[in-house]
Amino acid sequence: MAEASLFIWYRAERELEPELRRWLAEVRTRLGYRGLLYRRDEPDRTTYMEVYAGVDAAAATRIEALAAGQAWAPRLASPRRCEAFTPIAGDGA
Repeated sequence: MAEASLFIWYRAERELEPELRRWLAEVRTRLGYRGLLYRRDEPDRTTYMEVYAGVDAAAATRIEALAAGQAWAPRLASPRRCEAFTPIAGDGA
């Protein structure tokens, strides 16, 4: 299977942001996946998205298993949603 990019999004209060930033460092240290953290602010909620590019098929399972045991996980304002996309062959964009 081709390498994929994972997009994991969820809603959380802004005060969790330092813990979420540390979380990406933990994913890199423990699993070897380098991620980026994005935030979208709206008047009534904040959405975060973790993006992991060029990962193997098992990455989502590993990342989500590790996330489930984190102290911040029960404090998210929504479930984590994980979607994987693979690049289109020959895309020269």
